[in-house]
Amino acid sequence: MDTKYTIKFVPAGNGFNVEIDRQYILPNSALTPAQTWGVALGPDSDLTAPLPCMWEGDTEITPLSWDRFPAERDYILAKWAE
Repeated sequence: MDTKYTIKFVPAGNGFNVEIDRQYILPNSALTPAQTWGVALGPDSDLTAPLPCMWEGDTEITPLSWDRFPAERDYILAKWAE
């Protein structure tokens, strides 16, 4: 089963609250309801390291590379450089 990930972030102080939604793509192309994992990031966060996502019900961490979200990573880095 394929997986779809989307990322949302909201400025919070000098950092960001980040939420990543995970949905499974069913054989008929329908999507399962989104599961959300979140983390707070600050200027000292390492945006070269994978995000250690662990959704409710998971037994293992799913590391997601920022390569999936290059525009969002670049935006965050630009905001921190201001």
